Amino acid sequence: WPHHGNYGEKSLVAESLGLNIKNWSNCRRLAHYENLDRGFQKKYGVSFEEFEEKNVVKKKGFSWEVESDAMAWEQAVDGIKTMRTRLEDLDVLK
Repeated sequence: WPHHGNYGEKSLVAESLGLNIKNWSNCRRLAHYENLDRGFQKKYGVSFEEFEEKNVVKKKGFSWEVESDAMAWEQAVDGIKTMRTRLEDLDVLK
C-alpha cells in the first residue's frame, strides 16, 4: 500500500477488493449449484419441481441414491435462488 497518509483511499480499495471477492465467490457458488441442477435434470429427465410432483423418490423405492440426489438437488435449487438474490442485491445480476 502506498504510504501517503490517505487512509480513506486504502479503505475504499480494501472495500472494493472485498466486494469483488464476495462477488466472485457468489458467482462461483451459483455456477456450482447450476451445474448440479443441470446434472440432475439430465439424469432424471425432469426439472426438480417435476421430480417432486411425480414423486420420483417413492417410485424408485426410496433408494439411497435417489434420496441422496433429492436432498442434494433441493439444496442446489435453494442455493441458486439464494445466490441470485445475493448477486442481484450487489448489482452483479440485473
